[in-house]
Parts: sequence; C-alpha cells; structure tokens
Amino acid sequence: MLFCVRLSDGYFFPAPKSQFAGSGDLKEMADQCRYICDDPAVDLYTLSDISQETDSMVALDTRKPYTELPAAFRYRDDANFKACDVKRYYQRVAELTART
Repeated sequence: MLFCVRLSDGYFFPAPKSQFAGSGDLKEMADQCRYICDDPAVDLYTLSDISQETDSMVALDTRKPYTELPAAFRYRDDANFKACDVKRYYQRVAELTART
C-alpha cells in the first residue's frame, strides 16, 4: 500500500489506485500526490503490511521510517490544518477521460 505524505506537516492519505501500481508507475503516482496536495514537497511512503499502523510506513526513496520525518503527525495538532484535495484530482481525471 502506498501513501502520499506531505512533508511540511506529515499529513498522509492512500495514493490513488496504489494497489494496482507497478514499479514503473511510481513517478506518475508521486506527481499525482503533488497535484492532489498542490505542493511539490510530497513523497511516497509504503506500508508493506496493511495490518500494521501507519506509523510503520517507510519512504520509498530513502527507506526511512515515517516516524523519523521531522513533521510526522504534526498535522494532527495544526489548528489551521487543510487536507489535500483528492476530489479535485478525480474531477480532473473525469474531465480528461471525457475529452478522449
């Protein structure tokens, strides 16, 4: 399972269609995460066993645990927290699909 992680505050969510992603899809998936968050500072993390807690995630590129991210879980205490806009991503996909 892959997760998009916003590096500024540790906010994360499942990457779109990550259960179907192959190793050749990772750059595109990271770009999708950045689009969803409208932020270039978003990385992909993986959770090898979905029965584990999300604090067991590791960065795909560095293999460092999520808990070592300086901003891990910071979003939980942010009074001005703003979620990433997954709905905007799916609307964009629908628009592009309709054009083809």
